[in-house]
Amino acid sequence: MKKSLVIFLSFLLLTGCVDSLDDYNVDTKKATAVPAVTLFSNALKGLADAITTPNVNNNNYRLYVQYWAETTYLDEQRYNLTARAIPQALWQSLYRDVISDLTESKRIVNENTLLSAEAKNNQLAQIEIVEVLAWSYLVNTFGNVPYTEAMNPLNPLPKFDDAKTVYYSLLDRLDAAIAMLNTTGAGFGSGDLIYKGDMTKWKAFGNSLKLRLALVIADSDPAKAKTLVAAAAPNVFTKNADKAAFPYVSTPPNYNPIAQNINPLYSTRQDYVVTSVIVDPMNELSDPRRSSFFTTIGGVYKGGNYGFQIHMPTFRPLEQKL
Repeated sequence: MKKSLVIFLSFLLLTGCVDSLDDYNVDTKKATAVPAVTLFSNALKGLADAITTPNVNNNNYRLYVQYWAETTYLDEQRYNLTARAIPQALWQSLYRDVISDLTESKRIVNENTLLSAEAKNNQLAQIEIVEVLAWSYLVNTFGNVPYTEAMNPLNPLPKFDDAKTVYYSLLDRLDAAIAMLNTTGAGFGSGDLIYKGDMTKWKAFGNSLKLRLALVIADSDPAKAKTLVAAAAPNVFTKNADKAAFPYVSTPPNYNPIAQNINPLYSTRQDYVVTSVIVDPMNELSDPRRSSFFTTIGGVYKGGNYGFQIHMPTFRPLEQKL
């Protein structure tokens, strides 16, 4: 009898502190409700990381345009995309993470009844501009992508849309976002890690992006591109200070991904050198930018042969100019 009583009391103590077994599945260290501004800030950093990192697992564009060459591992610069899951990693960083955060941020802003109409429009416009930029990277990279049925958790297999259709939709969305911006109103404020709520700069950013996207379709639809360029050009960036630059800090974990991968303070690897493909033409032109981009070897700017094993003592690693 005593043994039965002890077992019963023990069971009672184990179950008495929770309403149901579902309570055991709640991760108390992860937020279940997140403000729109936090999601927006995280999307900004995620987008900046994805397009900035030189990590061969995620982003190899500096190799594909042959500005950089690899010193040790040659798969990536020889266009082997399947030895690592490179397309999947890039896709997930933009689609699953950045655009998903922006979609949820947009939902929360739309449902916020305490925001003024002006502030709501500005925040939605900021979200749209960043989302258009993220989508443009995806469609430029992959072509046809899930778009009209995307970001619906009830539809795990959204259809793929034609790249041209997606691109023209992005241009329409961008026009609408720019029109929503009120340069005297408030946006995301300090959570806006790019411009700290300066809507005038966001308008210039939106128009600069419009100009960029217009140039992409210039060969396939010159008439539309000309119209878009004419509308955007008077309102684009006019100085370097206008640029949409993410404010990385000098220490981990929120430091520049380039430093993370090749700065000797944070990495002992020397996986990259500049290529002769870019250095040789700059040498022929006595390009004054060389001293800002590269270091010299025996007083000469020298690049490695793209796609070939490189003997490191012949070169100085890239990080010396970062």
